[in-house]
Amino acid sequence: MTIRQEIVIEALKRFKESGKKTIARAIYNENPQVWPSLDACYQSVRQIMGVHGDKSRKMAKNKKHFRAPEQPGDVVTRRFPNGLRHNKDFGAYPLRGVKRALLLFDVHAPYHDEEALELAVQHGVDSGCDCVILVGDFMDFYACSFWEKDPRQRDFAGELNTGREMLKSIREAFPGKQIIYKLGNHEERYERWMIAKAPELLGVEDFQIQKLLRLDELNIRIMDYRAPIKLGKLNIIHGHEFGKSMTNPVNPSRGLFLKGKSNSICGHYHQSSSHNEKTIEQKIIGSWSSGCLCDMHPDYAPMNNWNHGFIEVEMDGDDFTVHNYKILNGKIYT
Repeated sequence: MTIRQEIVIEALKRFKESGKKTIARAIYNENPQVWPSLDACYQSVRQIMGVHGDKSRKMAKNKKHFRAPEQPGDVVTRRFPNGLRHNKDFGAYPLRGVKRALLLFDVHAPYHDEEALELAVQHGVDSGCDCVILVGDFMDFYACSFWEKDPRQRDFAGELNTGREMLKSIREAFPGKQIIYKLGNHEERYERWMIAKAPELLGVEDFQIQKLLRLDELNIRIMDYRAPIKLGKLNIIHGHEFGKSMTNPVNPSRGLFLKGKSNSICGHYHQSSSHNEKTIEQKIIGSWSSGCLCDMHPDYAPMNNWNHGFIEVEMDGDDFTVHNYKILNGKIYT
């Protein structure tokens, strides 16, 4: 099978009820380097669809994708092609059987604060947490950032090695327990870098984050899309999922409340806060934001209102209790 045939067949699966000209335009716009012209692409589509003439239909070896030839007066049953969606299966990611979860936000390895991270992990061990959720930006991916970078710190291999060591330590601290790695905006730096610099590697398994960080070997599950994690009635996101539309008129949890309109937790803003209100049905909706576990004074934000912290969630069926901890001067505070 030729490259042209593979591309056309894949497009026919996506645009099952679209006309051949619509399909050809979509294919040619996505692959202008494969065909010399739109008309050449159109002829390829006609041939695969079996509407390139009776002789072509009879000589074709693969008739799997043939469509009945259009007849004069045929009624168009579908006017528009199928829409392209970034994620057709978008939805919450439910976690089952969790009694007590440790939520770690914004570690930014290798720019982490080892003391704060050690305190958070040890607290989770001492509390008997049976699930650890790394809720975005565990890795910094500084070397893949499009921001102006210090060339002395562009050590991608070093970043990966440090991240692997840290993930291994977390696994050793919680043997046999669930560990979930949810991607944040800093992990997305890596995919954006690949799109811009090495698009040929997109989709190659060996270059995906779960392989680079050896998550399969550590039995750490990865969540690589922007849907929330669901713990009973509680939604957990990193915080970048709403984009720049999520503002902080008072504090991050208030901004999350206005956008999420549901029981929710986020990180991303590196600041511990909480907010709750009562609905007309007399139900209380709460939102929380977590502190970070990274260096408090990076070059890009030496002065800030961040604080170290983490969150522990205690489950009772679908109900929950949130413990939003701050870390200050080597001690944990509620």
